[in-house]
Order: sequence, then structure tokens, then C-alpha cells
Amino acid sequence: MIEMAYLDYHNIRDWKLNMNESMLMAVFSEMEKYSPNQIFQDANTYHVLSRRNILNELPILESTSCIKRGILGLEKKGVIKSISLPDIDYTHTAYALTEKGQRWNELLNGESK
Repeated sequence: MIEMAYLDYHNIRDWKLNMNESMLMAVFSEMEKYSPNQIFQDANTYHVLSRRNILNELPILESTSCIKRGILGLEKKGVIKSISLPDIDYTHTAYALTEKGQRWNELLNGESK
């Protein structure tokens, strides 16, 4: 479970993120911590994350449907992108930050725009 999340208030305001989308960005901005499974496609590194795993990290979001709506919102706003990976039993989804999404917490990390 995430014990501390850094929220980038500058980008939250600029990108018009709601609270669920903002909390999800705390996970997506550090995906490598939560998903060792990586897929390289189209010069992007995607991380396999299930909504159930995200819920385990962020129980404050209450349900996987809440997470699904947040993910769709982030994709619509151009912050993350996803690919589906069909499996024998079910479909996995892998996520990557877009160029825009990579600017999350850049002021905290000492980078300039």
C-alpha cells in the first residue's frame, strides 16, 4: 500500500484532474515500483497493472469501477496510454505515461518545463 503520495498540484490544475485521477497518477508515475512486468512496444515502456493491484495500493479509491473511470479519464486527457494483452484466461492491460504524463512531479524532481 502507498504510504505517501506526491500530488503535483500544478499539473492537477492544468490538466483538470479530479481527486481519483490525481491519486492514480501517484501510482502511474511510479509504475516500476508496482509492476515488475514490462512490455516494450512502439518505443514505449508499458507496465502491466491490474485494477485489483491498484486497489490494493490505493484502497481509498474504494472499488475497481472507480479505478476504471479514473484510468479512462487519464487516457482521455492524454496523460497515460494503455495496450491490451490477451492471455489464455483473461486480458491484461499495460500502461505507459505519455510525454505529457512524464511531466508529473517534474518540479519536485528538480526538472524544468
